[in-house]
Amino acid sequence: MAMSHCSFRPPGRRARGFSLVEILVAFFLLGVAIIVTLSILSGSARAEHGSRLDLAAALAAQAGLDQEVRLPFASVASVPLSTSTVSFGQRGEEEKVVLSTVVTVSSVSSTCKDVVVTVTWTDDGRARNYTLETLVSNVP
Repeated sequence: MAMSHCSFRPPGRRARGFSLVEILVAFFLLGVAIIVTLSILSGSARAEHGSRLDLAAALAAQAGLDQEVRLPFASVASVPLSTSTVSFGQRGEEEKVVLSTVVTVSSVSSTCKDVVVTVTWTDDGRARNYTLETLVSNVP
């Protein structure tokens, strides 16, 4: 008795489905896409964090500058180091950053003073700073 090969597909038609090589290539491409997406999201989160710190420093510097500009001209003077703590993140996972503010005033002339406000902080072990500067005059 001769055994015949049993096939469920019509003669001349190729088997449907994916080969092992095609599946491996698809998984490889999917893996690369996931890795790229995660690295973009991670970079975006770091940039957002840095932007929040920059904004907090800018607001602290502007507050220091506003405080000096509102004073009468004779009272505008350097202010020693002051610190403030800013919290970021969600409750329970907050990160606290200490902002140090220094106001330096120098006389440009008898009617003009240069006011410089510098805010410094540490972000991921790197020293960062933000500086605002303006001239204050007693000329009406």
